[in-house]
Amino acid sequence: MSSLTTDFTYKQLTEPVEEPVTLAEAKAHLRVDLDEENGLISSFIVVAREQCELEARRSFVKRSMRYMCHSWPTDLGKTLPQRPVVSITHVKVYDWEDAATAIASSNYRLTDDDRVRFTSDFSWPVRARLADGYEVEYIAGYGDASAVPQRYKQAILLLVGHFYENREAVTLAQGMTATVLPLAVQSLLMTDRGSW
Repeated sequence: MSSLTTDFTYKQLTEPVEEPVTLAEAKAHLRVDLDEENGLISSFIVVAREQCELEARRSFVKRSMRYMCHSWPTDLGKTLPQRPVVSITHVKVYDWEDAATAIASSNYRLTDDDRVRFTSDFSWPVRARLADGYEVEYIAGYGDASAVPQRYKQAILLLVGHFYENREAVTLAQGMTATVLPLAVQSLLMTDRGSW
């Protein structure tokens, strides 16, 4: 999963070690007893989780992420995408020759709202390159599957059910098509979405 905007990019570096919803939970939700479609349902779980994380702007099960941006206002800090942020692995700045300089962890902190803020006396040791000059690697997610809030698990199950029942594009009525996400899923994911 990665995203590109005008001023930053982020990328998932490692896959979560498990899904927030198990195959057994998804099959119970779908009322499926046989094993013939286990592979299909498992793939729906992955796709539903990825879509829900994208919409909620969250990482559910813990994994490593990389955030890169073009500029950094030292006094305001930067809010990291794909919250919640557990810890910062490193902060680096790249100079015009693409050489990286690591910033000592004593120069910055992670705030309660998942922002990286620098100490008041901090100054960048080198002039950053124009594109993606600043890099933060960090761990994001709630922990293991058991720590993921139930509303996100429910959203995944609802979306798995939608995928299972609707293998093609959905038409609601003549000339009307369904929204990208069913309304109940959107409602669950927008609870604490926040902004970047």
